[in-house]
Amino acid sequence: MAPTPAHGVRTVTRSSSAFLTLAALLLAVVVGLASACGLLDAEQFIAYSSGAEGARDIAVIRPDGTGGRIIVGHSADDFAPVWSPDRTRVAFLSDRDGNVEVYVTLSFADPSDPSSSSSLRVTNTGVDESHVGWSSDGKRLAYVSPDIDGPPRIYWLELDNLRPHRLIFGREGETDLAWSPEDHWVAFSVQDPNGVPVGIFLRNPGGVNTIQVSQTQDYAPAWSPDGKWLAFVSERDNNQEIYVVEVRADGSVTQQVNVSMNPADDWAPTWSADGKRVVFISGRNGSPDLFSVTLGRVGVPDGTGLVPLTANDFDESAFVVGPSGRVVFTSTPSGKSDLFVMEPDGTGQRRLTADFLPNTQPAW
Repeated sequence: MAPTPAHGVRTVTRSSSAFLTLAALLLAVVVGLASACGLLDAEQFIAYSSGAEGARDIAVIRPDGTGGRIIVGHSADDFAPVWSPDRTRVAFLSDRDGNVEVYVTLSFADPSDPSSSSSLRVTNTGVDESHVGWSSDGKRLAYVSPDIDGPPRIYWLELDNLRPHRLIFGREGETDLAWSPEDHWVAFSVQDPNGVPVGIFLRNPGGVNTIQVSQTQDYAPAWSPDGKWLAFVSERDNNQEIYVVEVRADGSVTQQVNVSMNPADDWAPTWSADGKRVVFISGRNGSPDLFSVTLGRVGVPDGTGLVPLTANDFDESAFVVGPSGRVVFTSTPSGKSDLFVMEPDGTGQRRLTADFLPNTQPAW
């Protein structure tokens, strides 16, 4: 007998079934229209959260600082935008229905009226969702949702029916999901009952294979663009370090390699679009700064590839690497968070946002 979810609020009632059917039909219609319209010339736009926590909107801006505007405006808190792979839609989190749920844009706001955007709620749980990720074909979303008794669980759904599926059944918590580029695996971190990470795992959505990549205090997995490598954070050396491991097609892995190698904490690994560098945040200069490392010989650091990208007394708390290798990051030289952009080697740094609002969570 197959196990059933313990996530009590997930039981599909007649009303929730009607919600799923109507929502999926509406999404299918509007997605077709959005794809045909090429909204915003979105390939050139960075999305981000604009405003103080509790009253954020979803905004966009070009990497040259032009075209800034609100694309999702609401009196509630809308935040954590993630572009769909075809860049016609944005998934985001919002508390507009009383708790934090996952939403997908149906239409972006008119520049003259930020409140004119239209979005569809794609989860319906009564608890707070987090950490949204798209499959590379844009047909599925995965997200983290707390179970009825507390531990976080990973769910995924298809946008044509919106029915949630548990990624894996187990007693432990799951978080930090990362969908592989070819959609074969979801990488994630497992937590013990105290919320301590106990390893990185792989699971094929809708399948039966679960593979353990590591069995130490590891988390925050990030796939290389070709899907052959995973970078992640590990505390096996009694501090946060960035490790890289090769993942073969069958899910088996090679030796795990430390690519940050510093007694300070290093975290938030992200791959460059060409897969030749890993960008991360490090505290080795006394405050969070950005660094990149060239992997050298097949995942083994060559000792000369570490490049400091920022060096200041402010906190770089979030960043994203764009398709050309440029990096957009947040920093606080004015006392609030703003977006900045720089070249892959850290040169040419300049501010993108200069309004009076905090600007965070860039997505490119």
